[in-house]
Amino acid sequence: MNREVFTFNIPALSENITIIRLTTSAIASKLDFTIDQIEDLKLCVAELCNLGLSKEDNLFKIEYSLDREENAIEIKFHNLEIDDQAENFEISKMILQALIEEIEFEKEYIKIKLFV
Repeated sequence: MNREVFTFNIPALSENITIIRLTTSAIASKLDFTIDQIEDLKLCVAELCNLGLSKEDNLFKIEYSLDREENAIEIKFHNLEIDDQAENFEISKMILQALIEEIEFEKEYIKIKLFV
């Protein structure tokens, strides 16, 4: 099997960001990411989570895909309602673009991808 997919639905609460960061770390370590790469990935995931905390009763719908052929992890945040007019959006976007090799902002999802 060259591709593994993990999907989580987690309440969009600030106290759950730690769970998401730890989950991200554990999943990324399956592909032998370096400590620095894992820390960058956790920072990006937390940044996206912070952007999505604006709505009550919202769920973080997160899909992790490990691709062993590409040695890459892809994380999709589905239905993440982000206010791109918020003052912190541009700063968060710059952080993400600096740390992640591929990033897509789509209406249905935001996808980040990092290669080992």
